[in-house]
Amino acid sequence: MNTEDIESNNYVIVETSNGEKQKIFLRTDQKSQPYDDLIIKLNNLEYITIGDELDTQQDILVNNDIPKQEDKSDELDEYVNFKQKVMNDINSDKDLFIQQDLTSLLKTLHVFTSPQKYGCLIQDRLISDYNLEKIPSSEDKGDAKNINNKYGEIKVSYAGEKDQLSFLQIRPYQNCDFYVLYAIIPQENYKGYSFIIKKNEIEQFMYYMCAANCHGVDRYKVDKTRNEYRISVKYNSDKWEYLIKNHLCENPKLFISNLY
Repeated sequence: MNTEDIESNNYVIVETSNGEKQKIFLRTDQKSQPYDDLIIKLNNLEYITIGDELDTQQDILVNNDIPKQEDKSDELDEYVNFKQKVMNDINSDKDLFIQQDLTSLLKTLHVFTSPQKYGCLIQDRLISDYNLEKIPSSEDKGDAKNINNKYGEIKVSYAGEKDQLSFLQIRPYQNCDFYVLYAIIPQENYKGYSFIIKKNEIEQFMYYMCAANCHGVDRYKVDKTRNEYRISVKYNSDKWEYLIKNHLCENPKLFISNLY
C-alpha cells in the first residue's frame, strides 16, 4: 500500500493492494463521518477510513510533516467555564456588572458575548457615564435624553477584522438632537472614542462617510424616509482622521449635559 497524495491535514489518499483508491480521514467527533468501523494509527495520529477494504497488515507511508493535533481541551473548558460565569454575573445583576472598570468591561464583553449583547450593555454603561436617562424605544427619539430633554442615539462598535468599525441602524428620521458613535479599539488596549454628531450635522456627516442602507434598497418600500443606515470606517484611515478632527469629544458627559 502506497501513499499517493496528501491533500490536507484532514486526510490522506492511499492505494490498496487491488489498486482501489481510498481516503483515510483524521478521526474527529463530527457525525458526518460515514464509517467508524476501522481505526488505524499513523505516526501517533488517529485516522478513520471510509471503507473496509484497506489491508491494515501492510505498511502505510505517511508524510511526517503532518502535525500532531495539540490537545487544548483544558483551555477550552476554562474558556467555557469563564464564559458561563460572565453570563451568570450579567443575569444576576446587570447594573453591577457594567459598573466595573471600563477597560475590563470592554475586554470581557468583546471576548465572551455577542454583538447584540454587548451593544446593549455598553450603551447602558455610557448612558450612566454621560448622566443620561434611558428612554423607551416607543418614543422613537433614540436611546436616552439629557437633563434638558435633548434626545440622543448611541451606537457602539469594536474595530474588528481588518480594523473595520461598523455602526448599524442609524436612524436620521428620529427626532434626535445628537448621535454618539462609540468606537472601541482593541489595538489600543480597548480604548473608547466618543464621537458626537449634532442633528444639524447628521445629513452632511452621513454623506461624507458614505452611509449605506442597512437592509439594501427596497424599491417596494413606500416610506423611504424611515430607512436605517450603516456607517463603516477603518481605524487609522482618512475617515477615521476626519472623525478625530471634527467629532471627537474628550468630555462627552459635560458636552451632552450642556446641550439645550
